[in-house]
Amino acid sequence: MKKVFLVFILFFQIASLCSAQEPRSRNSQLADILARKVTRSPSRHTSLSLIDLGTGREVYSFHAKKVLKPASILKIISSGAVLSYFGPIHQFETVFWELSRTGKRVAELIVQGGGDPLFTIEDAWILAREIRMKGIETIGVLNYDSSLFAGSGGRVGQRAYEAGASALAFNFNSIGIEVCPTRPGDKAFVSANPWEVGVDFLGSIRTAKGRKGTPRFHVDEQSPLAGERQLAFRLAGEIRPQAACQTVYRSVESPPDYFIRTFAGLLESVGVRVERIGSQREVSSIAKRLVSHRSKTVSEILRSLNHYSNNVIAEQLLYALGRDEKHGGVHFREVGIGRVSDYLERLGFPQESFAIFDGSGLAHENKISAKMIVSVLREMNSRPEFAPDFAASLPLPGANGTLKDRTMKIAPSVLRAKTGTLTGVSSLAGYLSSPRGEKYAFAIIQNGTPSKGRAVRFEDGVVQTIADVIR
Repeated sequence: MKKVFLVFILFFQIASLCSAQEPRSRNSQLADILARKVTRSPSRHTSLSLIDLGTGREVYSFHAKKVLKPASILKIISSGAVLSYFGPIHQFETVFWELSRTGKRVAELIVQGGGDPLFTIEDAWILAREIRMKGIETIGVLNYDSSLFAGSGGRVGQRAYEAGASALAFNFNSIGIEVCPTRPGDKAFVSANPWEVGVDFLGSIRTAKGRKGTPRFHVDEQSPLAGERQLAFRLAGEIRPQAACQTVYRSVESPPDYFIRTFAGLLESVGVRVERIGSQREVSSIAKRLVSHRSKTVSEILRSLNHYSNNVIAEQLLYALGRDEKHGGVHFREVGIGRVSDYLERLGFPQESFAIFDGSGLAHENKISAKMIVSVLREMNSRPEFAPDFAASLPLPGANGTLKDRTMKIAPSVLRAKTGTLTGVSSLAGYLSSPRGEKYAFAIIQNGTPSKGRAVRFEDGVVQTIADVIR
């Protein structure tokens, strides 16, 4: 019996040794293949880092400590900082306050923004109905309080991805302009979504008569929404008669004005008359809470952030991180950037070794290394309270988000990753898993890319190689 037991122990030790050596052998093979493959990168500057999350050891690195423009994979760092600061179940609250109700009339209604990044017209419509169900039929003046966010953080351009942040953000701080063809030669049908805000269209877009050339149209802001002015857009160009309706999105200069104008229209639609649309006014101590809306959880917000690489959500969360108790709990963008920097410093990177200018990766001034990205991926994976929510925020290849159209021969369950794109920049970072449960974290950053297509093919090739070897 004793001999049988000793044989069993010996067999177990040999099996354990073999199983321990197999990943090491596989990782060595992987490092050799990647070393040959990385020389074929089409970009002038390439940084690559790959680690085995099971052992915590680096499998391969190529200029992994070199700081480059990361583009949108910077959102991985922002996500890690947000989860560490708030946790996965935190919510943001938008509150409606009433002053001086007399019967069915409220003299003043103030909407107080709490920084909700996902506050949309669907949420606003429900709130309008709730207010009507409170017995209110008239509102004297509709004001807003967006004082929770302070400092710089306005939009940087007309495109939707250039929208700024606001404590009272609404519909990702952008408006949709839908263009639908009609009969050839006639004006196309143009409408705004949400139409309740009120938009002036100057000029027109025609439905093209012939098939020659490529008809194009333009929708450009003529005047921003501010004070008493309505949004106005200049229309020009043509749309094909056979084309489907097309929607272009434009940022708004003042999200709070955009919201209260839209909300006044929603209130009117449910039978509540608004006598006057006001402006910024901080909530007073005599105001009474009427209704409120709680946002989706941080976990759900991060899913929208990383699946769709939404820059507005990133900026909203950057402000949310920037609560400053020294200034009465007001949020500052600069404080938020400081907290993201502090997060990287806690992971072992001195603040002088990187540069962060936003939460989205849109700024070309951002400078991060592949090693930093991989360190965040490793830290999130090691935290059981964060790991499932963080991983779920990353898109799946061929299935959803920014990886939906990437045609790698990898099962969706194998890869979860975040993409990044700027002029001259391409990046990809995330997790790869093997059928045996082994898990790897990787980051690829390319600067000076000659073409987006070639850069993406290189990234996909690296990921495919890793997946094939660990399979």
